[in-house]
Formats: sequence, structure tokens, C-alpha cells
Amino acid sequence: MKRLSIILLLLLICVAPGILAQKTKSKTTKRKVIRTVTVQVPKEKPEEENWQENDFKNLKIKLSFPKVPATTEIKRFEGGVLEVKSSIIQTYLNGNYYMIEVREYPKSFLPKRSDLGESYANWLKTYLLPKIAIVSEKSIDYGQYKGVEFVYTQTNKEVIVHRVFVVGDKLYQLLVQVKTVDAETVKQALEKNKDKIQKFLDSFELYEIDASDTA
Repeated sequence: MKRLSIILLLLLICVAPGILAQKTKSKTTKRKVIRTVTVQVPKEKPEEENWQENDFKNLKIKLSFPKVPATTEIKRFEGGVLEVKSSIIQTYLNGNYYMIEVREYPKSFLPKRSDLGESYANWLKTYLLPKIAIVSEKSIDYGQYKGVEFVYTQTNKEVIVHRVFVVGDKLYQLLVQVKTVDAETVKQALEKNKDKIQKFLDSFELYEIDASDTA
């Protein structure tokens, strides 16, 4: 009996390493494969562009504007006895930016001239735009009033079309900023967004021009 116990013990000692090796081998062959699941990022869904005619009665203007919430802010610039009220309507839509500013000067502060828009444009060009790449510049007319349209870039990611003119005691600035995608040139970005730019800029209309505003 004692001899049988010794034999069994020896068998266990001999067999155990084999069993352990077999278990280790089976673990190796049954290794779990971890798979990485790649989730595709959805593309940005463009907003529907429903343009509509807007009557901004407080500013006495009409303008085609995207049917999206627009923010309005009023600023007052004070310098001595001069107080200028600036009303800005602006919005972003599908990466593009649309803005109009109406800047109202005190009555009789500005001289009665039809070319003040050109004068303001020259001031812009001299003091605000000298370090900006101006792509083009052309004269525009609003009835008898002279203005200027600039096209310029501040970075390689956008193109800006900026119109300025003055009627009576009010300065009007209309601005559209469109983004350039990938390796688009300025010309390509303008061409792609031509209809939106023209719809916005060319829809501008004043309710009325006071007789006192005429030169």
C-alpha cells in the first residue's frame, strides 16, 4: 500500500507539468482577438436656405435675408459732442456670414454730398485695410449716391465682399463673408457663392429718401 502511494505521487509529479503545459498551450491557441470598430463621423448637414424679404422698419430698409434667427445690436460711439448710433443685423448660415450696418450720424453733421460713400471707402482703405489683401475694388451707385465695393481676404479660409455708401445722415455697410474649401481659389469661392452674394447685396432697398437728404 505504501509502495502504491509512492507510485501515485511519482505519476502526479511527472504528469502535472504536461497538464500545465497543455493548459498554457490551449490558452495560447484560444487567444481572444480584439477588433477595433471605426465609427464614421457624419458629414455636417447643411441648413435649408429659405431666403425671404425682410422689412426692417426701424431702419427704413428692405433686404433679402436667410430665414434664420438674426442678432441685432445697437452701439453708440461718443467722441466729444458726437454720438453715432450703429445698428447691426447679422447671421451665419452654412459657414457664410451676412451683415448689414446702419450708422446714423446727428442731423446736419455730414455735408450734403452724394459721394460721401467714396470718401468713407478711401478712409477704410487707408486706415483699416492697408494690411489686408484687396482682391478688387469697384464703384457702385445707389441712385445718385456713390459707393464702393471691396473684395478682400484676411486669411486663406474666407473671402469678403464689402459694400459701403452714404445717404443723407446714414452710412450703410453690407458685408458677405464666404468660406473657401480645401484648395479653392478666391475666384472659385466667389463663383460658387455668386447667387447668394448677389441676392443679399442687390436686394437692399431704402423705404424712402428724405428731400433733405438730396444734394
